[in-house]
Amino acid sequence: MRKGYVYLVRQGDTDLYKIGHTSNHPKARLGELQTGNPTQLHLINYYSTCNYKEVEQLMHISKTANHHWREWFRFDLSIEDAFLTECKEKEVSANFLVERKKAQSDWEKTLSRKI
Repeated sequence: MRKGYVYLVRQGDTDLYKIGHTSNHPKARLGELQTGNPTQLHLINYYSTCNYKEVEQLMHISKTANHHWREWFRFDLSIEDAFLTECKEKEVSANFLVERKKAQSDWEKTLSRKI
């Protein structure tokens, strides 16, 4: 399974942050995001994991109260310190969900062979 990243980007000196995922290095993704954006974007931190899509999704779900637009959220500065810890916590859940999905798929394949 290929590793990817969940990243935290801040827009300028604002309280707007993007939580996203990428299979490329987050610095490369930052360059893509910066194109066409008149405000300087800052890569605050990133987390490497095989289940990067699931971790990002769980981060979004846990931050619905802070949701601004699409993958953008309004946070105070504490998110910058908490981001990696929160990603690690979400990875535990993501691993469980991925394993459960795989087990269910395996069970369905076994069941379909018996029919």
